[in-house]
Amino acid sequence: MAFIGFGAVCLLFFILIEWNKKEPMLRIQVVKHGVFSLTQVVLSIASVILFVPLFLFPIFLENIMGLSAVQTGLLLLPQALVTGLMMPIAGRLYDRIGARWLAVAGFAVTAFSMYLTTSLDVNTPFSTIILWLVLRGLGISLVMMPITTAGLNAVPNELVNQATALSSTIRQVAMSFGTAWATLLYSHRIAFHAAANADQLNVFSPTGQMVFSQIQQLFMTMGQPMAEARQSAIGYLAGQIRIHSMVQGMSDVFYVTVWLAVAALILALFIAEKRPEGSQPDGSSLQETA
Repeated sequence: MAFIGFGAVCLLFFILIEWNKKEPMLRIQVVKHGVFSLTQVVLSIASVILFVPLFLFPIFLENIMGLSAVQTGLLLLPQALVTGLMMPIAGRLYDRIGARWLAVAGFAVTAFSMYLTTSLDVNTPFSTIILWLVLRGLGISLVMMPITTAGLNAVPNELVNQATALSSTIRQVAMSFGTAWATLLYSHRIAFHAAANADQLNVFSPTGQMVFSQIQQLFMTMGQPMAEARQSAIGYLAGQIRIHSMVQGMSDVFYVTVWLAVAALILALFIAEKRPEGSQPDGSSLQETA
């Protein structure tokens, strides 16, 4: 938490310095264009939604499910392929229907996919995880390119380069803070669920005694003496509590991203297809820049 606060203070100082310099490295004044500012808020939320699962799923697949880094990469590959294939399609759709309804549809798909992800557990098939990730990649791909282009179309031509640089910086900051926020929330929820699960399975409760006795008896049937079987049972229960707490913590973080997607969807409804004098006539010429 201290690092997040320090980063926020440094960011505030950077904004104040750049705002008041005559020749700033980043011309932050472009945020005075309302449509551009709104698109940056939406893109920041989309960046958080994009990177939080990319941070959590490798933890689940490698640390809990026991997959190798290569196997984890192969499971994440279909999502990346779908996102890459959909980007040019989203650019063409933008030229036809604009950014607003593409973003609304994209965030709706993203929110639905993240809602499905909240049911993640150790018994979830890998094929189901791939489907969830593909849906999320499809939704995000309908958002990023059109919203970026709509934001750049909202500023005059002479400010497009500065707007592009500022947009890229805002997204990088959003990704960094989003990952830090997800890490903080995840660690807190793990601790919360670990305490709750341990309370339910403590050896002084009737349920805990029954589960502990069954596991201890299982180890004894495998040839372990009573004292060793007791230690094995305690270690097994502690491991199960840790695993389930980690999965439940991930589900909580995913649940928050559902509401982030809903909030972004509502904000996307206010994106106007505004092209002031001196801006590009359509999004196709800005797709390379975005």
